[in-house]
Amino acid sequence: MEIRELKDSLMELKDSLMELKDSLMELKDSLMELKDSLMELKDSLMELKDSLMKLKDSLTELKDSLMELKDSLMELKDSLMELKDSLMELKDSLMELKDSFSMLNAPMPNYVD
Repeated sequence: MEIRELKDSLMELKDSLMELKDSLMELKDSLMELKDSLMELKDSLMELKDSLMKLKDSLTELKDSLMELKDSLMELKDSLMELKDSLMELKDSLMELKDSFSMLNAPMPNYVD
């Protein structure tokens, strides 16, 4: 009877080992899927990194362009202020000229009487 029990025990051990083998195969498959998912994630993160670098470069270019625009606008402002000052001087000169013409057009007193 001992041989029979030993045989039964061995069969149970064999069944258990088969179940363990199946479980290990499932684990292996799951780990392979995880590996694939991690690789996809890595690729996506690399793409994101590249996109962020491009965005950074674009923002730097935009900043540089805006600084150039600011400088140009400041120069334009200075030029407009100079033009305003020149126009104010011209206005003053024209007012003086108007006053001079007004004096010329004024009736002259008659001293001959």
